[in-house]
Amino acid sequence: MDTQVLLMHLLSGLSLSGAGNLNRFVAVDTPMTMADARQYCRSNHLDLASLGDARDLQQLRDMRSGSARWIGLSDDPATSMQTLDVYTNSWKWSFEYASEYLNFESGEPDFKTDEEVCVRMNSDGSWRDQECSSLSHFLCFSGSPSKPDYHLVREAKTWEDARDHCRFWFVDLAVIGSQEDKDHAKSKFYFLFAQLSSNAWIGLYREPWAWQDGRLSEFRHWAPGQPNNMGGNAMCVKLVPDGFICTDCSDVYPFFCSRALKQTILKIKISSDLDLTDPNVQDNILQQFGATLTNAGKTDFHLSWSVPPNNQPESAAAAVEEVCDPSSSALTSSALEISVKTTFNQSRQN
Repeated sequence: MDTQVLLMHLLSGLSLSGAGNLNRFVAVDTPMTMADARQYCRSNHLDLASLGDARDLQQLRDMRSGSARWIGLSDDPATSMQTLDVYTNSWKWSFEYASEYLNFESGEPDFKTDEEVCVRMNSDGSWRDQECSSLSHFLCFSGSPSKPDYHLVREAKTWEDARDHCRFWFVDLAVIGSQEDKDHAKSKFYFLFAQLSSNAWIGLYREPWAWQDGRLSEFRHWAPGQPNNMGGNAMCVKLVPDGFICTDCSDVYPFFCSRALKQTILKIKISSDLDLTDPNVQDNILQQFGATLTNAGKTDFHLSWSVPPNNQPESAAAAVEEVCDPSSSALTSSALEISVKTTFNQSRQN
């Protein structure tokens, strides 16, 4: 059977039209605080909406383009002012060193302009947060974090440039994981600090603005002038036509949830006169499958080829996976079968 005819015959039994642009979001019109909206989404759907790219943003705009609505992006300064660990929104060392030691001066960190997420050390050994783009001298370390040897570099660099310099010439920006380390750095460089009348970068930084469902996505679409942390309490994000705006989490807005997803697997048995063990034939068939699925409206899918367990030379199986849920696992196809996974929206309450 001709390959293209075979593919069209197989796909003719599947309802593919419109299935490739499934909306994984739902709009809730009842105004709530961010905390209440999050609880509602987690109870009835999946979570507050997290956005992975511009296509997700466009879906939300198409659903409710004119109203301000909560999405699942927020910051957690209250926690991050008190803890240093590996979790999102908390302080971390550039060297990925685990420590519970913090030594911020009184009133710090203050997150001024919402951009102060890198840390400088003062001449008395205390710390303050600062914009990472600021220029400053910096403190590197050699040896190990448990037995550091500190090196003050008297060149004005941004935090990232200072980190790169330390990693090239030493180990990394300074790790100060204990009171003993602080005293060591302070005693060794006190006079130099005093002469400089300045402070120096260390390796501490923070990653603000994380998705509440834990999704790892760097997609941000801040409105002009955002985030500005107006009033010091603007730690939750609403979506408006211009983009993301940070606002007080106690404000009330309607919101977007991410849908829980139900997956259905359809399997079709095939056979062909073609030599399906030939890599060129396999690639050709997969390319034609990709084109056919795209023309049928599928936009998120993965194509792969698997040899059946009995390893018969005259047969093989192609597996097609549509990926709408990032956490979904890969399919295992059976011999002589094409497996197509289609995803349909379904709320948890249904």
